[in-house]
Amino acid sequence: IAAAWKPVMKRLGLWKFIRSIARLYDAGMGMLIFVPIAFFSWFPFVSTFQTRLMFNQAFSRGLEISLILAGNNPNTGI
Repeated sequence: IAAAWKPVMKRLGLWKFIRSIARLYDAGMGMLIFVPIAFFSWFPFVSTFQTRLMFNQAFSRGLEISLILAGNNPNTGI
C-alpha cells in the first residue's frame, strides 16, 4: 500500500521509515519460515519422513522401480 502512495509518503517524510519497516518485516518473515526448517533438518527422522512423503505412491506399489534397476523385464510374458 505504501508503494502505491510513494509520492505522498516522500512528501510527508515517511518513506525512509516505511522502507525500514518493510525490511524488518521481510527479515522477520524470512526467519519465521527458515528457522523451523533449519532446526528440523538436523533430525534424522525428518529425512525419512520426507522421503516417505515424496515417494508414498512408489512405496505403496512395492517399489516396482527395483525390478527396473535389477534388470528384470516384467513384460516378457506379454
